[in-house]
Amino acid sequence: LKACKQLLAVNSYMGSDLQQASIISKVMDSAHYILNCDRVSLYLVDHASSTLTCVHSRDEIKDIKIPIGTGIVGEVARTGRPLNIRDAYKDTRFFPGVDRQTGYRTKGIICYPVKFNDVGDRVDAVIQAINKKAPKSSIRNNARSVKQGEEGVPRRKNSIDDNEFFSFTKPDESMLSYLAAEAAMCLNNAKHVEATAKNADKNAMMSKLLQAFTTDLDTFKAIEKIVECAADILDADRVSLFLKEKDELVCNVSKDVKGFRFPSNRGIAGQVVLNGNVLNVIDAYDFAHFNPEVDQKSGYQTKSILCGPVRNSDGETIAVLQAVNKRSGDSFTKDDEMLLIGISNQAGIGFQKSRL
Repeated sequence: LKACKQLLAVNSYMGSDLQQASIISKVMDSAHYILNCDRVSLYLVDHASSTLTCVHSRDEIKDIKIPIGTGIVGEVARTGRPLNIRDAYKDTRFFPGVDRQTGYRTKGIICYPVKFNDVGDRVDAVIQAINKKAPKSSIRNNARSVKQGEEGVPRRKNSIDDNEFFSFTKPDESMLSYLAAEAAMCLNNAKHVEATAKNADKNAMMSKLLQAFTTDLDTFKAIEKIVECAADILDADRVSLFLKEKDELVCNVSKDVKGFRFPSNRGIAGQVVLNGNVLNVIDAYDFAHFNPEVDQKSGYQTKSILCGPVRNSDGETIAVLQAVNKRSGDSFTKDDEMLLIGISNQAGIGFQKSRL
């Protein structure tokens, strides 16, 4: 009966919330409530980079990234199966690095996968609870059993040490299974709402981009608008336009390196000129053709890059549009690549108009 009341309370608490941050907070509150544990963390899975990111934790480990397959959390993300570990330090899969970093001592762990889709083994998030606390009834009973000592000897509050924790039980596994299913439904709904909102914003930006050349007779100003829109559409920290002048690329529009020039066969932009294809680079400094001169000149730190050709009506590459550092993730996506092609096409039309 108690478990049913707890689950009904969780269901009511989670409600129809559609904000991811709020849902995550409620999932954590609910896990503490139904499991009576000392720590709860939530990790979101990024299959593109094969990592998990901690998005909620009591300790200072938020935003920490763990490779899928590493540690208890990584193992659950890899297999899609829950784990209930009685003693973490006796399990070879346990990664003690976080304990060393925070000074905490992990004993019992229960970990459950969150799957947005019931079909298949794809895991979208992992809930991890650590160190089940002593039941309150046990503490009260033990406290009553301790008799008053001799005068001057303080009575212990109870015979269970505050740092003593217990193993998670089979009922705990069932309760966490329910919470994981509830979290999956709420987080998935929030994901779709967020995606719809983002698509609406991108469509509005694309409309603004398409109007740039019809409302502004100054071609250069119109191209500046395109670069500005591209940063918002691609969610990039920097967007630059490199104009091809003979055997050089010249930065025509940029936030910090306007006027910078280099050989047209050098760097990632140079590779785009040579092969005419879009390049999506996850880590610039791990890419053989990356030219760090711009970073050195500006003091900026480049990580991810999305770069594509701007062509004239003859299909010749006349410029390169480059987006740097995806703001909302580690790297640019396939959808971003398609958006970049559309933006580059509009830039090509603009250049074509300027030469008529």
